[in-house]
Amino acid sequence: MNIKKIKAHGAEFYTLKNECGLEITLCSFGASVYEVKYKGKVVTYHPENYKDFVTSKKNYGKSLGRVCGRIKGGVVKIGRDIYYTDKNEKGNTLHGGKKNISFKNFKTSFSENDQVYNCVFKYVSPDGECGFPGSVGFIIVYIISKKTPHFTIHYHAVPSERTPINMSTHIYWNLGSKDILNHQLKVDASKITKLDTNNLVVLGESKANKYFDFTKGMKIGAYIKEVAKLNPTANGYDHGFIFNNKTEDKVILKANHISLTVRCDLPMANIFTNCVAFKGLKIKGYGMDKLYGGVAIEPQLLGYKQETLLVNPSHPYDRYISFELGSY
Repeated sequence: MNIKKIKAHGAEFYTLKNECGLEITLCSFGASVYEVKYKGKVVTYHPENYKDFVTSKKNYGKSLGRVCGRIKGGVVKIGRDIYYTDKNEKGNTLHGGKKNISFKNFKTSFSENDQVYNCVFKYVSPDGECGFPGSVGFIIVYIISKKTPHFTIHYHAVPSERTPINMSTHIYWNLGSKDILNHQLKVDASKITKLDTNNLVVLGESKANKYFDFTKGMKIGAYIKEVAKLNPTANGYDHGFIFNNKTEDKVILKANHISLTVRCDLPMANIFTNCVAFKGLKIKGYGMDKLYGGVAIEPQLLGYKQETLLVNPSHPYDRYISFELGSY
């Protein structure tokens, strides 16, 4: 198996290449994607050095959970029981709390066959971690094609008792531009999440107006100034786009003759354009950070309906997200 392994800052980085131009570097810390290259070009937006990636308190590139997104007031209700989760952003719980799975070192193993490489990350979250009930065994598997520029992330979680789980991965993408404002974005979604613009908690859903209608494809920057006025906390897009399920290709991003196609078995994707998390950092392949340097595309469950996130031991959490690069 042709894997380059580097140990840095208490984590392990693994680089795999395939025969059609896909190169991906994974990291044990947060079961994360550090970098993706396509035909020699860096197409992810991430810190240049490993230290900034591992020691940062930000989630970029990392797996999100137990519950991605925001839990209002850090309150989880399961039947008659109420649990108070770790509040780490404006009185709410973001991505599962301060010590969520983004900041855990996963055990790692590899296997392969004629078609794919498999990278398996495992971590057991103990009962009560970040305030959530029950222990959870997480298995996150990256399946990297040897013959196509394609990789899939499978998320598997088995709880010891009923508990909420909602997982994704916080990869920022930039297909080779100074920023992502001229990237063409197409999303199979006619509805978006309705936000409390003070703290970005999801309140419900609404029909997408022209600022948010990417069903036919539109430049990310077309209305981003108007969206930033509506949503000053995020200074741009930080909305869930609820899929119509009219096509297998849920999200398509294009720029510089490179395309990224996202597929999944999840009902929505949160799309986030504010790169404030990178403030002051040097970015691999792109120089110093820029406000709109990358776009995060995070398929996930519709989190404001908390009861839909509850997972039982007899029915483990099992979801996937796939990313395919190409040329156009």
